[in-house]
Amino acid sequence: MDLKPSNIQVDDFGQVLVCDWGLARDLSDNDTLSEDLSTQEMVPKDLNLSYNNKIKGTPGYMAPEQISRRFGSRSQKTDVFCLGGLLYFLLTYEKPFNGSNLEELLKQTENGDLIAPNKRTKQHEIPLALDAVVLKAMKNKASERYPTVKQLSDDVRSFLQGFATSAEDAGFFKEIKLLIIRNKLPFILSAVALFGTLILTSFFIHQLRNEKHLAESAQAHAEAMANKSHESENRALKAQSEAENAETKALSLVQALQAEKKFSSSLKVQAAKELMDKAFVPFRKAKNYLSATETIRLVLQLNPRHQDALYHAALMELGAFQMTKTRDYIKQYKGPKDTQWIKQAYTDFLTPHGHSKKYTWEEQLQFTNSLLSGSFNADKHYIAWHINSSTRHKFSMDDCIQYAKSSMKRRNKSKQFNFNLQQLDDGSYQLSLNGTRCSPYEEIRHWKISELDMSYTNFRDLTILWTYPLKKLNIAHTPVNSLNKAWDIPVEELNIKGTKISDYEAIYQYPLKKLTINEFCSGIHRFNHMKTLRELTLPSGVYLQKELDKLNKKIKITYYDHGS
Repeated sequence: MDLKPSNIQVDDFGQVLVCDWGLARDLSDNDTLSEDLSTQEMVPKDLNLSYNNKIKGTPGYMAPEQISRRFGSRSQKTDVFCLGGLLYFLLTYEKPFNGSNLEELLKQTENGDLIAPNKRTKQHEIPLALDAVVLKAMKNKASERYPTVKQLSDDVRSFLQGFATSAEDAGFFKEIKLLIIRNKLPFILSAVALFGTLILTSFFIHQLRNEKHLAESAQAHAEAMANKSHESENRALKAQSEAENAETKALSLVQALQAEKKFSSSLKVQAAKELMDKAFVPFRKAKNYLSATETIRLVLQLNPRHQDALYHAALMELGAFQMTKTRDYIKQYKGPKDTQWIKQAYTDFLTPHGHSKKYTWEEQLQFTNSLLSGSFNADKHYIAWHINSSTRHKFSMDDCIQYAKSSMKRRNKSKQFNFNLQQLDDGSYQLSLNGTRCSPYEEIRHWKISELDMSYTNFRDLTILWTYPLKKLNIAHTPVNSLNKAWDIPVEELNIKGTKISDYEAIYQYPLKKLTINEFCSGIHRFNHMKTLRELTLPSGVYLQKELDKLNKKIKITYYDHGS
């Protein structure tokens, strides 16, 4: 057939038609040129026309075997060549061979001097796959072309459908790329799901590693444990336990010394060092003011000249506002630490005769504010927290409320300040500090609080809760990551939404009626053993429905949006 662009037409109904069948032949005919063509015998007037006297085709679209016998007989592969020429024209808007005269066109065809489509035009980019299809279809040797027109057609369809063509010899990564392009939406959804799964998996692995590390991190030295108490409540609990054990051992050593009447200097120094390093330091870091004070006094019984103990004894007495004792300890201290601020403090609160002055909550607040102002000083801050924690023992409740409001408002680091306090019928208090960020909250220690809302604060010190008759506790979106330091609170309503709490052991022991949990509970089934629980609120889309279906039907389940 004489296949060329001008012989391909489209009718009014979009039907593609092949015109000019004058050169068509039966493939069963053995149609081999009887002689090679001689361009000298022809007088070409238009190179776009077919020449049926000698040339059976249109120059520029003809296969080599239509020109010379040495390329073999004409076959279906001849049509493959011509169709390749048509595709070439569609891609480049140019004829495959573009000589200035007939002789040059025929010579280019015989020599296979074909310029690749993507090199022929710079006006637009031609896909490499179609470029390869054209070059294969127009190979000079018929044996290197597509065997049939159908295979050529199949390759073009493969490209249109997003598959690799046989002509381009696509590698593994090209096949993967095409697979992704063909399935773009499913791939994006799968990739997002996979990425989310990897993030969650990494997070849970990280959590598990942390738990394992906590389980193996018990140290003989309590100070190392207490130093990280703000990072892990589990570590703080172990530090507290070791501190108490160290004090017990130190006390046993003192009792043994007293019983045996062996008060050698070396043994006293040993006992004092044990108490100082393994008991006092952890108690101080845990803000256990009473135990820290008792321990430092015991150290001084063993070694009255222990300079570090004298300094810290003065600090502890200053925190308790015992100015006379503070003065007495400082007078004995000969160490290198700066004590001028301590001397100024007890001077301001003692009469000229050395007696304690009466003072108001405003005067105490002014003093603690002075300790917290200026550059950071660990000792000054510690004394300020100590003083703030004992206000309930010194002033009326009304004064304590005014003190707490003023003190917390000054330290608040949030845009909002909430301090909503209401006394309930039983004499206890309902307090909301929602959104107020002024940790530590020592001012409210020892208050009779039964309902406490600390949500969206930087609250983390659970020891404040030890003396509360708590019934309701909201610590949603706080840094609290464990409740192991608050086993005995009688809480009935608890909200831990948005926290990193993953150890629910303490929670299972509470007499809870209403509970809002986070996404880290691994023992949903254990809520069935909580006989008082009646309402459970949990994040939507986190826990398996089949696990929730196993819960006691008396437990009402509600949901909140995960991430809210």
